[in-house]
Amino acid sequence: MKIEVIAAIFAALVQVAPAASADEKPDARALGVAEAMQAFCARVEPSVPSMYEGKIRRMVQGVGKQEIARVRLTDEYRQGHASADEFVAKIDEHNFGKACAETLAWNK
Repeated sequence: MKIEVIAAIFAALVQVAPAASADEKPDARALGVAEAMQAFCARVEPSVPSMYEGKIRRMVQGVGKQEIARVRLTDEYRQGHASADEFVAKIDEHNFGKACAETLAWNK
């Protein structure tokens, strides 16, 4: 399967959630996916992680550090992180940069 198709399917399944309001938690699964992709892309495509950082900042905007830490301990966060890790494990190393850019593009 082409990387474009895989990235599009993956991105559609894990749409990055909008910012949480002050009385809401960020979407744990989406945060896990975004942070996993940011970590992966930081290793393989240095220009892309800053774009993920902006998305992550918007997702947690207005949420306290303790609440974010609690979200990171949830099963939903871990499942999101694991699904992104599984996704990137299937990508040929020649397509790493492309996967980072395309997954991010689909989540705009």
